[in-house]
Formats: sequence, structure tokens, C-alpha cells
Amino acid sequence: MKCSVCGGKVYETDNFCEKCGADLKVQPPLAKKNDDLAIVGFVLAFIFPLVGLILSCISFNKIKKEDLAGKEFALAGIIISAAQLGIGLISSLIGLIGFFEYFIEIIITLVSIFSQV
Repeated sequence: MKCSVCGGKVYETDNFCEKCGADLKVQPPLAKKNDDLAIVGFVLAFIFPLVGLILSCISFNKIKKEDLAGKEFALAGIIISAAQLGIGLISSLIGLIGFFEYFIEIIITLVSIFSQV
């Protein structure tokens, strides 16, 4: 928690800020600053999933360390990026399996043609 006057670190049980002496019970708490990297990571999760995943992970760790807002965007970016990458990987594997099945079928056909000669 931060003091709304000076921004110094205070605890919820404190009545006064140790840095500036402000009365903490009277002042409304400061709104947390939003981490812009979380939003960028979230947006890029849809367009470039790998970049979105990296930025969202960096932002998630930064938010935890610095007590910033935007944790939901970072977490959503991580989940969406991971899902996009997983779907892409599975699709690629299915495509490769189909290609190799077709390739093996061609080889079998060629072997049968040349064995008849």
C-alpha cells in the first residue's frame, strides 16, 4: 500500500505515513497504476502468440513485484497465447502426419510399379 500524499510505502495497520506524516485514515487510497505491458501482451496474444506470451509473462512478474494493476490482462495474455501456441503445434503435427502418410503411399506405389518391371 502507498501513501496518497507522498507515495511512500505504508501498511494497512498504519495510522500515519512514516515518510510525510500524513493521516492515512482520512485519505482515500491511491489507484494502482496500470501496467501498459500487460495490455500490449494481451493484444499481441491474438496476433503473435509467442511475443504475446513473453510480454505477458514479463508483465505478470512485474505486476507482482511492483504491486501494479493489470494482472488480469497479463494472465489472460498468458492463457490465450499458450492456447494459440498449443493449437498451432497440434495443427502442425496433424499436418506433418498427413504429409508423411501421403509420402509413404507414394513410395509404396513407386516400389510396386518398379517391382513389376
